[in-house]
Amino acid sequence: MVLFQQRFTSDYDSQGTEDSGEADPEDRSGGSTSVSAQKVPSRVNSLAPKETDVGITEYISKHEGFSGIIKQRYSDFLVREVDVHGKIVQLTNKSPPVDSGAQAAPSADDVLSKEDKQKLENLLESKDKSATVDIQVGEDKQQRTQVHHAIKELFSELQSETVEVGSKKVIRVKYGKGYQARERNKFKWPKGRPDYCHFVLYKENLDTMDAINMLAMNLRVRPGFFAYAGTKDKRAITVQEVTAYRIAAERLCDLNKHTSRYVLGNFRYTEQPLKLGLLSGNHFTIVLRNCTGSPEQIEAGMMSLRDNGFINYFGMQRFGTTSVPSHHVGRALLHSKWEEAIELILKPREGEHQEGAVSACRDYWWKTRDAKGALEMMPRRNMSKDIEGRLLEGLVKNGKDLVGALSNIPRNTRLMYVHSYQSFIWNNIVSRRLQEYGFQPIAGDLVLEEREVCWHDVLLRLYDLQLHCLRKFLLTIGDYSPGVYCSDGAQRSEAKVLTEEDLGNYTIHDVVFPLFGYDVIYPKHKAEEWYREMLSVDQLDMDNIRHKVKDYSLSGAYRKIIVKPTNCKWSVMCYDDVKIPLMLTDKDVLDGKEAPLASSEGKMKALKVEFTLPPSTYATMALREILKTDTSSGHQALLNTQ
Repeated sequence: MVLFQQRFTSDYDSQGTEDSGEADPEDRSGGSTSVSAQKVPSRVNSLAPKETDVGITEYISKHEGFSGIIKQRYSDFLVREVDVHGKIVQLTNKSPPVDSGAQAAPSADDVLSKEDKQKLENLLESKDKSATVDIQVGEDKQQRTQVHHAIKELFSELQSETVEVGSKKVIRVKYGKGYQARERNKFKWPKGRPDYCHFVLYKENLDTMDAINMLAMNLRVRPGFFAYAGTKDKRAITVQEVTAYRIAAERLCDLNKHTSRYVLGNFRYTEQPLKLGLLSGNHFTIVLRNCTGSPEQIEAGMMSLRDNGFINYFGMQRFGTTSVPSHHVGRALLHSKWEEAIELILKPREGEHQEGAVSACRDYWWKTRDAKGALEMMPRRNMSKDIEGRLLEGLVKNGKDLVGALSNIPRNTRLMYVHSYQSFIWNNIVSRRLQEYGFQPIAGDLVLEEREVCWHDVLLRLYDLQLHCLRKFLLTIGDYSPGVYCSDGAQRSEAKVLTEEDLGNYTIHDVVFPLFGYDVIYPKHKAEEWYREMLSVDQLDMDNIRHKVKDYSLSGAYRKIIVKPTNCKWSVMCYDDVKIPLMLTDKDVLDGKEAPLASSEGKMKALKVEFTLPPSTYATMALREILKTDTSSGHQALLNTQ
């Protein structure tokens, strides 16, 4: 995880993964806007991929589609995590818990004066090992101890010691890591208190990692102190659970004073941290503005979604919003075409608004191939965050070792590229399967079924997989793995090929299709050959898919082709002002705001929908089934200008 180096400010901004082009930050004050001024400025990239470019072509429902704008404002998209027990996570209070354990030490913010904290802040930013700051203290040893502890807690890269200046004692502080930095926080954690503070994170227009980095920066700890069950989009209001290792609820609660972009609450202490994948799904509340559907069209679309579900395509977010789709980079990586992958990442983006340091770096590198010169143009605050900065840094460090240069990009980001290519293949194959065979299971389709683990088979398989696959296999037995769906204890789910005799026991909602890899099986009908053909067009061999670079060696996974949402409901309201929120958030409820009243009057109509989806499914694909319009960022931005 990345810890940002810049000083936190209340107007912190970051690149998002899902930018539809609207101006940010959004004004949620509810101020009046004339109808003539309600068109949101958009930067439309006509060369960004459309749905048909990534295999998204089919629909389940037969109703006539209509228009509606997805995320005209990020506050139109509310996502609440659903925990492992099926409970929707909500922010309901902001007060720290009454601690039954031992009393915690006084708050570090209260021990140090504002002036002393500013001096220490300046010393930390200077990184001058010869400079010192003296903090005046009295003869009270307990007071001096509290000051030392506060410095350890708030400024872990500074060292402090008590010295005498004349006849008075002062605490002298200098820059430099040491024993104090390694031992921070241990002094203050009460005996009997569980190690993890569990809390709810409410955030607006921030992706999860940016929010975690902001928390870590303000608390002066590493981002690794925090854990969460799933990542949430930037362009939304989201609510999710987080755990923090040995960080008191009072300190976390104090962070609510820093910004309105996030709110922390519902604090409690737990023995175990959260882990990725420990959630049941997400509950969505979405407003589709400027809806053109008739009451009959809306009713037909929503009833079809509720009763039949939607095609579980990988959404457009998976493929990027620029003229260089992510799956093109992934294809180059799987081909070991390292130079091509680097060029795709660093090439200027055609058809999009070009401004800022990253675009300038791309242009310079493309013309000169001077990685060092391009890197020097990148602001330092961008280097640790932007993919381009990390790649340029890798090129400077590794020279002609292009694999090493690419490895300077975080592993999860590199995997995103190859997974995007897997998703591209999956979307296309599933569309063809539904075109050819319809929406009923057929012989040769795959379903998942649980079976008891045979430990004799386990040992044989471990021997076959060799040591480099040990960790991945153990995950498939006892925990979540993207390749195999598992339950508690000694059971696991594996793919089964349907026979004619099986068809009466299953529906289309049970059918899964594989993301290609070396550890999956394929449907036993024409679709198996479709996989082979499509991969061969890109000069990839389905039977020899292991890669010499371990990170790009894909084991595969199974994914349901149709998903039916739960808790599905909807309503229609009219409005005149695009700036007026049409739903209440958790923060609004805490602030005592009243829910917007549904009205039959107003020049524009909005459709408000709610539903719950399992993990790794895309709400935009559910909305696509209702609207039957392209969900790509380019098309949605065009709707914003109409």
